[in-house]
Amino acid sequence: MATVSTVIPTYRRPALLRRAIESVLAQTYQDLEVVVVDDASGDETGAVVETIARRDSRVRYTVNPRNLGLAGSQAAAVDAVRTPFFTILSDDDFIVPDFMATAMAEFERYPAARVFVGRLVYWDLQIPKLTRTFCGIGREGYVSPPDAAIEILSRDQNHTWTSMIFRREVLDEIGGLDCNVGYALDLDFELRVLGRYPAVFSNKPCAVYCMSPSSGSFHDWLTPYLTGMGVMLAKFAADESLDLASRKRLVAAMKGAFRRTAIVGAARALTLGDLEPARRAAAYLASDLDAPAAAFALRAAAIRGPVGNAVRAGLRELKRLRRKMRDDSQSRTLIDYVAKVLSTLEPRAA
Repeated sequence: MATVSTVIPTYRRPALLRRAIESVLAQTYQDLEVVVVDDASGDETGAVVETIARRDSRVRYTVNPRNLGLAGSQAAAVDAVRTPFFTILSDDDFIVPDFMATAMAEFERYPAARVFVGRLVYWDLQIPKLTRTFCGIGREGYVSPPDAAIEILSRDQNHTWTSMIFRREVLDEIGGLDCNVGYALDLDFELRVLGRYPAVFSNKPCAVYCMSPSSGSFHDWLTPYLTGMGVMLAKFAADESLDLASRKRLVAAMKGAFRRTAIVGAARALTLGDLEPARRAAAYLASDLDAPAAAFALRAAAIRGPVGNAVRAGLRELKRLRRKMRDDSQSRTLIDYVAKVLSTLEPRAA
């Protein structure tokens, strides 16, 4: 049996899936397997995976008997893990060659750590340039709970497990993914682990999260995500397996992160003229997140007519200026590194 599994839930993205698989097989750490869980795509996905599997026996392929949806398919993929360590990779993302080697060296250095958290690069396919990097600043090395979870929540970007590797025993101790939180199930799982167990953080780039306008509308993800955040808050606030002080700190950090997620998501929707998600975010900010001023501002921005149009125009200009500042301030070395990784993967994925 391999030491590390990378599970890849997939649905009708065969070309991108090929790139994701190749990024795992290109790891400098070789004691691994790739488990592709197909959510009943019914297209050429199976042929793509089987072609790679004939070349490399470390690739396994399973198909859900019916379409389970995003959350259900991710839960099924995690349930398939049998190796001592595992990571979860979306079919449109990829990992860099030294990811697993870096993680396994850190696990050897810190045997009590249950999860490794590497630097996650956000790559905007519209530009295409580097946008933001998770864990680029902040904690590095061994981090105790619940500080590891709070560190995750302190970042100003979406939180995802793409650059994380977990020890398999966490599944036995806290269970698998909770589909009741919907689109937030990745963050929910991360916080359940990082709120209880030590972690090790690294600033080395480990994985690339690809951002694309085709990944779904704000109606697709913001409203369900808000609902999931409400479920998570209630669940963690009532979780007596955490001591009271840790629980209070974690819930406070969650509320802060959820406020940012709601405001940023709503602002992005507004710049595209999508008003309903902003109204829903405003209601959530007022009712659950103790942010009446932010709720009032979003309601004003979501008004149809001259006032709302002026606010939304201001938001679009602010977004443009922030993007320009972000592009100007990024590390050219890191941008070039990710571009080089992409250039080596895409010929293999052709």
